Amino acid sequence: MRCRVLLLLSVFLVAFAARASTPVPGGFAGFVQNKGQWAQRVLQAAELPQGWLFLEKTGFTYNFMEAAYFDLENEAPEQKTYQGHGVHVEFVNGNPSAAVAMHQVQPEYRNYYLGSNSANWATRASVSKEIRYTGVFPQIDFKIYGQQNSLKYDFVVQPGGQVAHIKMKYHGTSDLALSYGRLLVKTSVNEFMEEKPYAYQVVNGQRQEVPCAFTLQNGEVGFAITGAYNPRLPLVIDPELVFVSYSGSTSGISANSATADRLGNTYTASQTLGMHYPVTSGAYQTVGKTSNVAISKFNSSGTRLLFATYLGGSGIDYPLALLVSPNAELVVAGTTSSGNFPMSATAFDRLLGNGFGGADFFVTKLSEDGMHLLASTFLGGGNQEGSGSSIPMGLALDKTGNVLVASSTPSPDFPMVSPFQNSLKGVRNGVIAKLNSNLSALLFSSFVGGSGVDNLSDIKVGPVSGHLYVVGNTNSSNFPVTPGVVKPNAGGLTDGIALVVNPDQKTLVAATFLGTSNHDLAQLLTLDPQENVYVAGFTAGSYPVTEGTYRTAGAVGGQFIHKLNKTLTSSLFSTHIGNGTNPSNQHSIPTAFELDDCGNLYLTAYSVPGSPLTPNALQSARRNLYLAQLSQDARQLVYGSFFGGSVIGHIHYANHGYITKDGVFYHIECTTSKTFVATPGAFSGGATNSNDGVISKFSFYAGQDAVATVQTPTPGCAPYAVSFVNFTSGNNTYSWDFGDGSAPSTDKNPTHVFEKPGLYRVQLTTYNNNACLLISPIEVLVQVKSYLTAPNVITPNADGRNDTFVITNRGENALLRVYNRWGKLVFQDPNYQDRWDGADLVEGTYFYSIDAPNACEPATGWVEIIR
Repeated sequence: MRCRVLLLLSVFLVAFAARASTPVPGGFAGFVQNKGQWAQRVLQAAELPQGWLFLEKTGFTYNFMEAAYFDLENEAPEQKTYQGHGVHVEFVNGNPSAAVAMHQVQPEYRNYYLGSNSANWATRASVSKEIRYTGVFPQIDFKIYGQQNSLKYDFVVQPGGQVAHIKMKYHGTSDLALSYGRLLVKTSVNEFMEEKPYAYQVVNGQRQEVPCAFTLQNGEVGFAITGAYNPRLPLVIDPELVFVSYSGSTSGISANSATADRLGNTYTASQTLGMHYPVTSGAYQTVGKTSNVAISKFNSSGTRLLFATYLGGSGIDYPLALLVSPNAELVVAGTTSSGNFPMSATAFDRLLGNGFGGADFFVTKLSEDGMHLLASTFLGGGNQEGSGSSIPMGLALDKTGNVLVASSTPSPDFPMVSPFQNSLKGVRNGVIAKLNSNLSALLFSSFVGGSGVDNLSDIKVGPVSGHLYVVGNTNSSNFPVTPGVVKPNAGGLTDGIALVVNPDQKTLVAATFLGTSNHDLAQLLTLDPQENVYVAGFTAGSYPVTEGTYRTAGAVGGQFIHKLNKTLTSSLFSTHIGNGTNPSNQHSIPTAFELDDCGNLYLTAYSVPGSPLTPNALQSARRNLYLAQLSQDARQLVYGSFFGGSVIGHIHYANHGYITKDGVFYHIECTTSKTFVATPGAFSGGATNSNDGVISKFSFYAGQDAVATVQTPTPGCAPYAVSFVNFTSGNNTYSWDFGDGSAPSTDKNPTHVFEKPGLYRVQLTTYNNNACLLISPIEVLVQVKSYLTAPNVITPNADGRNDTFVITNRGENALLRVYNRWGKLVFQDPNYQDRWDGADLVEGTYFYSIDAPNACEPATGWVEIIR
């Protein structure tokens, strides 16, 4: 059986390096239809960082302006000249008669009332997310569309089309060059990058990659197939290193925490060891004071620093944890000995160490751009809270925005509010605290521990119960465990611990030991929707392994993963990964841990020698970090690789990275290694002479992105049965919301009947159960038209009833014609507004015809005038 094969060439237009531009928070705004508001040759236009893109019949044009052009706040009253730069991209020998169509049309529209000449005004200009050119080259189509914060264009080579026919001539660039397979375009005001093209064929419903590269000759850009393609071989999907960059510091930093926002921007927090950390203009605090916290935000590709700021005072300040709130505020927590650490006016505690000095925890909130301190408070007692990178802290938010912290304290006067344990019982006990959202009140706090040393390292909030789930370690044999838990007795030199706390009732719901007869610690946890508890930690012993799980056979030393029910009374599985320890008996703790919606587990940790690898490992020689992905309930090792610096054993026990639900890992490693190879275009490619921070973003699911496309139905008449055509590839689960209140469908190509007229926003959500990939829902507009109805009698006697001829469902621009019984036209209105009353006509019977653009069909009939 012959199959239809299309070759599709995809190119991302990314990394706009304009100085004044930032990613658009809401993503690509769309293409706007030209209805006379722009030059006649323009078909569609879109906004870009620092400029605009205009689509034309045989190409497209960029227009960029210098950054000052967009600064409206400081506009000088006098005339000023601005630098601009236009780049025209010509489809060489392109078809000027190619059909150009809008796809993914949005429900909104734009009006343009520009200038005094009303002939140049435009209303109801449509907005679409995608534009397609059919036959721009022989048997080759072109489409351009927004994807997240970037533009992307595709050439679709139909059977019989020749890739060599695709030629684009760039006119007006300052420089045009190929760099690491990408196309670099420079102008006098900015530069941007077109990513290395990705080509694939869809064969029997499966996407298969075809090796492809840019070509560049005499300013003409084309494409070349760079390798043979065998459709009989399976496509191997390898994880992708998104970027690696050094921090850019010239004098050394102690790097400790990383997180990300919903746009994929990376946030890092470090302690500065000198005065030369690169702080951008307009940051919250522009002058560092001794050893401060340094917070940086990088764009999603790691090529640009979006902001950097110092946070601290005249003492020693150290970051322990970072997170980004749902409303994009940055929450940072750590320790400080600075009595003049910045505090908000309503802070819960504005006095360091209860007036005795020492060091306190701090919790601070910053605005999304880093330019405003929203809230900040001390939290601690009279003794030394924290100890640089040695003592970790967990940080979380509940659903109302309250801030939860978990760590440990040696201070007997640590502030307590309704505790379930009100006194310090050992050298250092765990401590849990809940602050309100503006950090002005301590809502709950409690010690937890025994007669030894207890440390808490991570905290999560149950999505249903609101309970607090906490993990850590202890050498207190009398740690307060609860009855019926999986391990009621201490087992070794140190043990992992897991707790469940009810913050509303201020009670300890459950607590258990975890571990072996050797050293063990529970470092991180995550929860599933049922609030089962997944714990990741380190063991120096042989951690118990459940039959059927993937494990390192005979292992002593390494990481463990343990799943327990929400009351900690049942062990659902446990396993041991890796074999061996780091030098000097250091504990190779996990640095990030997460569970996706399909039950896949992601673990990153400081490495041990016997960490298991998969054939597609990014690095097979041992590095300081280890990455692993395991399938549901840890049954299989999906991916295993070494990662990070070549200096083994540089461990921060307080290090916290971040893994998203779709398998993207964000990390900053404190290292003296000079062997990292920064990715092309990275913000910084070199290390300092001392410690530096290496920032990494790694995707476990590279190359498996699904593509969702649905054919837009033509308008129809109610009741309208629509058979949807779904071209989605890469996913295998579908959910259709038809926008009319009916039950959703899980069919790939459903048929649905719309009973009533209207404009329906049909939403498709697609999912890949194998890779656990969800792509953003796409919308299709379905127009269901109305049948026209009109009365048979009007009584124009000014009594307010039936005085005029009212047409139901007519919409705008309805054409009404009225004839007498001899066929003579007696009334006509091309935009009828229900106002005809038969004035100057005698009583009797008349005939009408109605033609309305939004109607299913024209209507004809008769009407009698009775006075």
